Amino acid sequence: MTIEFGTAPVGTVLTFDDITVYNGNLPPVGVVPGAATKIAATSTDFEGAGPFPASGGQYGGAAATFAFGAPAGAVAAASGTQGASAAVVAAGTASYNLQFVGPWTQLTGGRKYTARVQVRATAPSPVTLVFLRNLVYTPFAPSFAPVTVGTAWTTLTIADVILPATAEYHVQAEFGLAAAGTTLFFDNLEVFDTTDGPAPAPPATNSVTPGGGGGSGTATKIAATSTDFEGAGPFPASGGQYGGAAATFAFDGTAPAPPATNPVTPGGGGGGGGATVLATTSEDFSGPGAPKFVFAQFAGAALTPGNAAGVAQATVVTAGADQYALQLVGPSVQLDATKTYTISASVTASVATTVQVLFLQETPTLAPVSPQGFAVGPAAKTVTLAGVKPPTTGPHHVQFEFGKSAAGTVMTFDNIVVIVQ
Repeated sequence: MTIEFGTAPVGTVLTFDDITVYNGNLPPVGVVPGAATKIAATSTDFEGAGPFPASGGQYGGAAATFAFGAPAGAVAAASGTQGASAAVVAAGTASYNLQFVGPWTQLTGGRKYTARVQVRATAPSPVTLVFLRNLVYTPFAPSFAPVTVGTAWTTLTIADVILPATAEYHVQAEFGLAAAGTTLFFDNLEVFDTTDGPAPAPPATNSVTPGGGGGSGTATKIAATSTDFEGAGPFPASGGQYGGAAATFAFDGTAPAPPATNPVTPGGGGGGGGATVLATTSEDFSGPGAPKFVFAQFAGAALTPGNAAGVAQATVVTAGADQYALQLVGPSVQLDATKTYTISASVTASVATTVQVLFLQETPTLAPVSPQGFAVGPAAKTVTLAGVKPPTTGPHHVQFEFGKSAAGTVMTFDNIVVIVQ
């Protein structure tokens, strides 16, 4: 090998260091030869203020309440004081129905990667760790059989996977078969390029005191799901309302006045019956519990989520090539093909853009139902998708898509109401 610099001007001083010759492709920028390199864009220990590169997914009628980075003490964090959690509200029928996922991240084909996450659960639960390729969605790894996770911290690892092509990938921990009432805790999501060296040992975990089982051991209070409702809150408790039932919940010792309701005009069906608000997928973002709607990002697009003044708010960091690349997603609900549905919401955008509103059919395949675009801007606008009749009865969710919005655009969503008639 020769490095030539004979035409450099007189007086030029050149320095050379770390000369390395490779047999094969050069490693990506930032990869240190001879050592594993952590992929920062899809690794987190959930310490600090966030936002964190992880999110939750729920499909096929399964449901869970996710939290990311909230201080929860050693029981909920594998190391440090913060972790992530998923409280299962409704179990699924397949592993993929509930997911803890990292972001889509560009990785290099032909190189080896190792992914791992530390997990524990309040009751024995099967958890499957997989790599997924964006727009392909077929898991691949040397082994992705489910591992039964219990109350002790378990490190799930996919080691030295050679990726088939340069593309966007993410790590996905699936737990859709965990029983309702189970809480799973996640920490130290890590992805390494291990082409040039092995991954370091996983972080040492905080101890979890075993208990129960006929009185043996010492009981340990699970701080993340225990409260005496003293102090200023927020508190780890929320209310649920299903099947048309409704209640006004308070978690601070006071009972606020019920919110004003959107007008609903009864009718239809030859004079009998009328319209009903689906409380399970309607949201005004004012309650003390976790909101039903969450933001999602795909295909290289990125946003920074946050709630401000009782609304769901997100700032676009990187625009996408398609509307679906940035989303506000509602929970999975059962729709009836014999009924008609209406979605309405108040939306603003700091820069004029288009938001697409739709139901997404979840089974047997993902399919948009009646998507419609609405122009929105700085002034609050009520967007209404009316008269939607799903082609099949089954699980669906509400989706607001704004992936083509310019970087820097601040989106807000409020008063999401779904009506069935």
